[in-house]
Amino acid sequence: MILALLLAAFAAERHTVQVGGIERSFWVEVPSHLKKVGKRPAVVVFHGAGRDRSEDKGAKFARHTQMARAARKYGAITVFPNGVGGGWYPPNWGPDGVDDLAFAKAIRKFLVKRHGVDPERIAAVGFSSGGHMAMQWACGDPKIGGLVVVGAGLSELQAGKCGIQSPLPTMLVFGRRDPVNPYNGGSVKGARAKEREDSRVYSAKKSGEFFSRKNQCRKPAKQLTLRAPNGRDIGTREKYRGCKKGKVEVMSLPIGHSWPKGASAYIARFLRKRVWSKHLRR
Repeated sequence: MILALLLAAFAAERHTVQVGGIERSFWVEVPSHLKKVGKRPAVVVFHGAGRDRSEDKGAKFARHTQMARAARKYGAITVFPNGVGGGWYPPNWGPDGVDDLAFAKAIRKFLVKRHGVDPERIAAVGFSSGGHMAMQWACGDPKIGGLVVVGAGLSELQAGKCGIQSPLPTMLVFGRRDPVNPYNGGSVKGARAKEREDSRVYSAKKSGEFFSRKNQCRKPAKQLTLRAPNGRDIGTREKYRGCKKGKVEVMSLPIGHSWPKGASAYIARFLRKRVWSKHLRR
């Protein structure tokens, strides 16, 4: 049933790789108009956790976000990985044999080898628990080209171990009324984070400042009003200035813990400009 619903939304293929003796799976959509091999852009989108512990949450998240449709417009390949037990885990904290960072690196290798993707034009995107997974990948793999996180502040554990060394275009999206990931920082709500050191996250402001330092931004953020197509104010957008190659943006919206309406199109435009650049519509 999931496969039928997914294929109705986008032409995806399910692939598997062996990681640490465990078979891991992910969905891949390659836009039909891609013809030229090499230097292709890509985006890997990590689903959130929640109560659904099915093994094919990537497919459901693909249908929910329509991220593949947004990325397809710019000729980008889209990947939706499936977390073990419907979730993602910090290093050494998952079930026996589960290494999510190694899984992400295996996906990168697959994209480069199978589809001629440029590793510097692969972006990591994630929501909630998947947002922490995206940050874990960016912090642990210097070959990633961009980062977008929705509904997740940087955890104190990740901040202490983040190995980002070169500029990384980054966009963070926060809900001011988020009951799970506190906008002003603190403990993440949810059984999977309970009593664990990674349950404490930075505020939206502190998360943005962290990535601005990683991107060597020399000027404070400039706050802009974010407007809907009808002109209505829907939030704020902070753009850090004086950065090197990696630009940093922090969006604050009057929402709870959810994937914002229209977010996929906005994210794709950000990635097109900051990560995918010339390698479009091949």
